[in-house]
Amino acid sequence: MSRNGVRDAGGRVWRPRARRTGTGAGADAGTGAGAGTGAGANAGVSTDASAGSGAGRPGGTLALGLRALPGAGPGAEAPGRAAAAPRRRGRGRRAAERVSWRAARWEDRASSAACPLRFAAAGIHLGTDRAGQALALPGPGPGGARVGVLGDTLFGRLFALRLLAVGAAVTAATRAPAAWQGLRAVAGERLRVTGGHGDWPPLPAAPPGPGGAPQALVSELPRPPAAALAAGPWRTVVHVSTAPPRSPFWTEPDAVVVLDAQLAAAAGRLLGAEAARATGALAPGEILLIRGGAGYVLRPDIAPAENAVLTPGLAPTRPRPA
Repeated sequence: MSRNGVRDAGGRVWRPRARRTGTGAGADAGTGAGAGTGAGANAGVSTDASAGSGAGRPGGTLALGLRALPGAGPGAEAPGRAAAAPRRRGRGRRAAERVSWRAARWEDRASSAACPLRFAAAGIHLGTDRAGQALALPGPGPGGARVGVLGDTLFGRLFALRLLAVGAAVTAATRAPAAWQGLRAVAGERLRVTGGHGDWPPLPAAPPGPGGAPQALVSELPRPPAAALAAGPWRTVVHVSTAPPRSPFWTEPDAVVVLDAQLAAAAGRLLGAEAARATGALAPGEILLIRGGAGYVLRPDIAPAENAVLTPGLAPTRPRPA
């Protein structure tokens, strides 16, 4: 730095600006005597070059290109006086725009046929169809669900286990309570084993949470439960039988699962000729799911841990090498 200023790498010369560093009027604002001129009187490289109301300070002050921070240095607010917060422009307008947004009901017009919106296939996982797609049974939700199962009672315990896994409290109505002991050992108080439907549900059905739980009834009794038991939110009622009688429960249930091709006659009696034909065409290991007026052929997915709970005391089977 010389008397004429400082030359940077680009050849520009930066000259010092004289101002007073005292306490006189205008020492910070750039309008008083000896304070320099312009809005930049508080920044840049400056020295005390003249006498004035701040002459009481010996020598000068060297500022090295730093702008004074609010609340520090000359011109700071006096103690006890709060500085006004900067005002943001346009803030109120943007807030008004956000408030003015409104929800609109989706209208599925013909122009959206190339990109249709469908409900997600949510529920309790059942298995995988021949194309590799996952299929589910209706799970607990704001609407009640009736599920009929044509087949062995083991599937009723499997469905009960998966209902427990999604937070439901399950009641099993059965004539063989010993078959439920393995599941009861892991479920604790959330599984209740009874011999009838009369006192179900034991508690009001509610969404999963600390204040309650969905209520599910899995019945293995010959007589189906009343259809009205499933009429309510967070209620799921399942009836498992190889030969259920005609009843309101089996009249247009939300879903039907047929577990074996040998049950084609029962499926035809309850569900019609098309259900009988689809059931009779099942290959070994396949089951039929009828839901929403459509039939799906699939293989159930059962985890080894589920198998251990459902069939206690049986040695796990190992897959044969290919």
